[in-house]
Amino acid sequence: MTKTLQKIADQIASFEDPPSKAGRPTGSAAGGSSFEGLVADGINQVTHVFLSLPGVSAHGVLAAGLSPRRLESDDGLVALVKGQRKIVFRLPGLALGKTNTAPVAIQERWLKRTYEVQEWYDPKMNELANRGWIPTNGDKVIYSGNNYPNIHKGLSIEFDGTVLFIEDDVLRLKVLLECKSAKSSNKVRIDGNAHERFAYQNLEYLELAALYPRTQLLLLTNDAFVRYRNKYHTGFGVHGIRLANAFAWYDFDMVSTSSQYLRLFERWQAWLEGQ
Repeated sequence: MTKTLQKIADQIASFEDPPSKAGRPTGSAAGGSSFEGLVADGINQVTHVFLSLPGVSAHGVLAAGLSPRRLESDDGLVALVKGQRKIVFRLPGLALGKTNTAPVAIQERWLKRTYEVQEWYDPKMNELANRGWIPTNGDKVIYSGNNYPNIHKGLSIEFDGTVLFIEDDVLRLKVLLECKSAKSSNKVRIDGNAHERFAYQNLEYLELAALYPRTQLLLLTNDAFVRYRNKYHTGFGVHGIRLANAFAWYDFDMVSTSSQYLRLFERWQAWLEGQ
């Protein structure tokens, strides 16, 4: 089993998009979405490996309620069950495959991977106003005074996927997945600065985690982040340490290399088996 998991880990970590092309518009590269697909394929393979463990079964997932129903989403949902423990994966591209087992019902709020920012923005409006950061009606801009909260109303932050760890129908941990890949056209330094977006997303997670306990932000990357010069990988780690030391509810982890992916998969296996 370890050899199979190691092979899957190698496939994910070694991903790298082709070099940047001259004249290609900013943001038009498809590497990120390709990497997300590779991660989904890898998790598909991992779930099939875990099915060889004694007593583990795979199930579809329904949103719990008076009448359990399927989510209106193209995301793949797979639950692995052993006894009273469940690991539930939600990620676009996941495929359950053939199974004769009945679907399991999971609380819909646990399955969320998209959150409206007004949940943590709106309670701060008075503090923003007291600091003079909200435009007044005299500033002649659309979003001023009482209309200012409409600037972010309905906008959201979305994570690439989520993994739930459930025991005795209690959510023990919800992991929000974010996938980021890097490449280097000159094989010396990482291209561009698109990964700075994760720094913003990390701060948004800090606010979200204060409202939703028992969560963790897990950053999955390819190993290009540690094969080429860059400030991002170290920065992700330093920021994670700083925030964890300052805020008790903040929980962050990062996986980039083949050995780290193998360690992650083995932790999932150990949890499922009650170790």
